[in-house]
Amino acid sequence: MGGFNISADNGIYIGEFPNQEWRVRHAQAIDNLGYEPDDEDGFNAVQVINYFNTGAATFGSKEQAMVAAHRMAEDHQILEYGVNLIHFPCTVDQYRRRALLNRSR
Repeated sequence: MGGFNISADNGIYIGEFPNQEWRVRHAQAIDNLGYEPDDEDGFNAVQVINYFNTGAATFGSKEQAMVAAHRMAEDHQILEYGVNLIHFPCTVDQYRRRALLNRSR
């Protein structure tokens, strides 16, 4: 019987925000962050909020976030993209305000 491979398209992602905040979560289809960007930073604010506002653990240092991300990675049998750091130029609150503004247009 033939089989087929399905991409897991997942990873553990650390969102690094400029207010000394790091948010960690397991996610799939992280490339949605750049789908139809709504500002020159290249990110879609609604997607940033979807991925890093709810369900993401928050840390006060990069080191804490890295340790947590690698521990989280141990819980996943399949992790296609491993652990990755994504630098964001805006804070989560700034993305939240931008997302609300864009939704009201």
